[in-house]
Amino acid sequence: MRISRVEFSVAIVGAGPAGSSAALRFKQLGADVVLIDRFVFPREKVCGDGIPEKALRLAYDLGFGTEDFSDAGNPVKKMHIYGPGGQSVVFGEDRADAAAKSFCISRKIFDNILFQKAASLVDRVLIPFNLVNLKRVGDKWNLELKETDGDRTLDVKAHLLIGADGANSVVARKTGLFKERKEPRFLGLRCYFIGGPFEQAVYIFYDRAALPGYCWIFPVSENLANVGIMIFPKDRKGNPQNVRSIFEKIVQQNKEIRRLLKGAKPKGECGIALLPLGASSEKRTDDGLILIGDAAGFVNPMTGGGIYNAMLSGITAAQIGAKALVEKDCSRKRLREYETWWRKNLLPGFRFAQAFQKFLNSNFRSNWLFNRIRRNGILAAFFIAVYGQPLSKFVLLQPHFWIKIITAGLKNSKRK
Repeated sequence: MRISRVEFSVAIVGAGPAGSSAALRFKQLGADVVLIDRFVFPREKVCGDGIPEKALRLAYDLGFGTEDFSDAGNPVKKMHIYGPGGQSVVFGEDRADAAAKSFCISRKIFDNILFQKAASLVDRVLIPFNLVNLKRVGDKWNLELKETDGDRTLDVKAHLLIGADGANSVVARKTGLFKERKEPRFLGLRCYFIGGPFEQAVYIFYDRAALPGYCWIFPVSENLANVGIMIFPKDRKGNPQNVRSIFEKIVQQNKEIRRLLKGAKPKGECGIALLPLGASSEKRTDDGLILIGDAAGFVNPMTGGGIYNAMLSGITAAQIGAKALVEKDCSRKRLREYETWWRKNLLPGFRFAQAFQKFLNSNFRSNWLFNRIRRNGILAAFFIAVYGQPLSKFVLLQPHFWIKIITAGLKNSKRK
């Protein structure tokens, strides 16, 4: 059964953090928006559940308050990173206010908080609908949607299409921007463990069995921890059974992980997902089209983290797209501003992270690095400044960057 045709200035396919952030910024700028997703929210998302301070700052700029997240998860004070030889490096402080900056929040909860606000403000929400087909006709996109669990179909027209539909983006494939994703991928496995009490800290383990990937423990509450692993699969599709066996082996044999999870038991089924990593230089725009978040491959090659890049790219796409709509010019040439932005502000960090990740693909080199980070405050400050961070072009040549590194490094050395 086909229902009425609708038309909007902006159609956003995908209502996760990237799509919801884009929707909220578009509405702040006065555009009419339809938000489309194939799932009903709240929905699961395989992730480490770490929400960094910089992502929360973006949320506050979109109209959220600290109260929206304060009771949703667990505040984080510190990050502990372990090298393959058991070397431990601690970042963060014990101050009372240090716990108010970053959080561990289940993505099922965090994504739903963003979505519910976006859904309350956009002009129409179409959920659950799959994108079946799309076609560029004149200066508009024609989208054919089908209800995920029903027989209803709907035709939508939009001047601007935002692809925010995740790592296996239908928008990217059907528009030909990414005919076949060739970039490397992390294979992630996430389980929840109930037990504790868990400290207000996140733990990263560069265990030799996972290099250049890592294992993690992120506490989403005092008694519930997100525990998982990121590794590079030997084939493009990945082998879930292989990653599960590696994960179980590390959990059983890594002494520090055993200590932290002592008495804790797995809760529910493990989730598995493939994440496209950044550093690909393919286009993310076309006439009337912008890709954002995981659909654009904006996942850090070293950490697998992408929520900040997802939200930032959604907000930036909306700011550029809203201006293009006012000018009545959504051509590829006009949207080149978005290409310039991500190549300047995201791609250099992805390239650096990719090189760093290759360096860690060696037990010897990883041990060498962590031995020196543990002893050298300035090197430790540099490591955390670039670890999973977006780096703008030529940032390593800027004096103020190194002044901050040296200042933080000297402070760390005095604290030791």
